[in-house]
Amino acid sequence: MFDDPVRLPAPPSGETEFAHRDFWQLRQEIAPLIWVFNAQTRQEVAAVHKGLGLPRDYVALHIRRGDKNTEFPYVKVERYAQYVRERIAVPGTLLVATDDFRILREVEARLAGWTVRSAAEPESAGYRHGDFVRLPAAEKRRRNVLLLAEVEAMRGASHFFGSRTTNVAWLVNLLRKGEGVTWVDDERGAGAA
Repeated sequence: MFDDPVRLPAPPSGETEFAHRDFWQLRQEIAPLIWVFNAQTRQEVAAVHKGLGLPRDYVALHIRRGDKNTEFPYVKVERYAQYVRERIAVPGTLLVATDDFRILREVEARLAGWTVRSAAEPESAGYRHGDFVRLPAAEKRRRNVLLLAEVEAMRGASHFFGSRTTNVAWLVNLLRKGEGVTWVDDERGAGAA
């Protein structure tokens, strides 16, 4: 699904590794070098993205359900809605990246006036890893392409709201270099850290 990563630059003369940079900065610099789709995946991701019908300016949420509650309690949709209402003055288009289609109705109810878009499929009822690993290879790939398209769409949003408890939100934060990110499970709501 990905091309070979770009070769990393050599460290400055006289230094070992990348000791001159902090860890967060280094991750931000390396991420775009390895987050490179191969041609087939790039086309598939672009087709999903186009199908979302997103305008130039939109806001994105990532809401994880499924087996996530075996690690952490779910973050309530009202919490996302509260942060969106506090930080975004005028309703517009809202991309909701979620593994559970049922969440969309609740988001629409709590954020009236917003146009909600999502790649979530009506039969999706939360990602469960044990179920995923038993799927045929072609179905796994199809679902992974949907996830990659959602990540790219969240990356391109004017603002992103996510939970610190999900790997996807951390990836989006990394790809966005911490810019325009609000953590909904953080009292500060601050971006990268």
